[in-house]
Formats: sequence, C-alpha cells, structure tokens
Amino acid sequence: MSTILMGEMVENGTKVAKSINDLGMSIVASAFFLVLAAAMMIACFRWFKTLIDNMFTKQAETQKQIVDALTRNSELLADIADEVKPTQLARIKSISKTNFDLDFFEMCEAVHEVKEQNHISDRPATERKVRRLVRNMLTETASNLDFFHYKGRSLSEYIKYDEWENEIATAVLKEVYAETFKEERLKGNMEVIFKEIKNDFYKQLV
Repeated sequence: MSTILMGEMVENGTKVAKSINDLGMSIVASAFFLVLAAAMMIACFRWFKTLIDNMFTKQAETQKQIVDALTRNSELLADIADEVKPTQLARIKSISKTNFDLDFFEMCEAVHEVKEQNHISDRPATERKVRRLVRNMLTETASNLDFFHYKGRSLSEYIKYDEWENEIATAVLKEVYAETFKEERLKGNMEVIFKEIKNDFYKQLV
C-alpha cells in the first residue's frame, strides 16, 4: 500500500515538474518572440524614419535647384532687358516723333483752315471747332501708337489728352485771332508747343 502511494506521489511530482518545465519554455519562447517583435518594430521605425528623412532631403535639394535655376533665369532676363531697353526706347522715340511731327503740320494747316473757312467773329463756335480738331488729332495719334507697347503699357496710355488739348488749342486760337498773321511765327510757336509735348511724353517713358 505504501509502495503504491509512493509511486503515485512520484508520478504526480513528475507531472508537476513536467508542467513547470513546459510553462517555463512557453514563457521563454514568449519572451523571445516579444523581444524579436520589439526589435523588428524598432528596425521598421528606423527604416521608415530614414526613408522620410531622405525624401525631405531630396525635396529640399530639388527646391534649391529650382530656386537656383529661377535666379539664373532672372539674371539672364535682366541682362537681356538691359540690352534691349535702349534699343526699344530709341525705336519708340522715333515712332512717336514721327506722329507728333505730323500733328505739328496738321495744326499749322488747321490755323489756315479756321481763319479761311470759319466766321471767327463767333469766338465760342470757333473755340469749339478748334478743340474738336485738336481732340480728333490726339485720338488719331493714340490710335497709331496703340499698336506699340512699353513697360507693359500701350503707348497711347501715355497721352495726356486734356492737358495737351488745352495747350495746343490755346496756341491755335492765339494764331487765329492774331491781328497780323505770320507763317514763321505760327510755325515757331507751334514748334515750341509740340517740343514740350514730346519731352513730356519721353519723360513718362523713363
């Protein structure tokens, strides 16, 4: 009886020891897998961080290259503009001078026309006609200059309609109502007016 009891006790002890051994192995295996998983997570995190850092670094380098390229292009365009600007300005002055010279002769002819065809005794009517002639002339000049541009603006935008109309009309009426008419004086006075207008026009360009 005692032998049987002893045998059962030994068998039970063996089972307990085996259970403890199996549990220990499970704990060790679990711990190993936890450590392995943690190591893999850290490795993945570092790889992902490196990938993101490289992306930002490449993006920064690309942006710097773009900025450098834009800077070089801006400098190149500035150099080209510096070379083109004097030539363009000279061309514009030549074109505008031709138009203003034609206006000068047109206004000289207008003085003759008004004196010969109008009843200049009706001064208000004469003044209206002269101003209409001057306004039409300036409008036609603006139309001719409208095809040309400078600094992003049409040349017609540089015409001072009201100011120039007053100056030209005043000079024309002065000659129309002069007691004595002299061709040289007419051309001299009109030349002064149009020279001032041309200078005013050129000043707006620079």
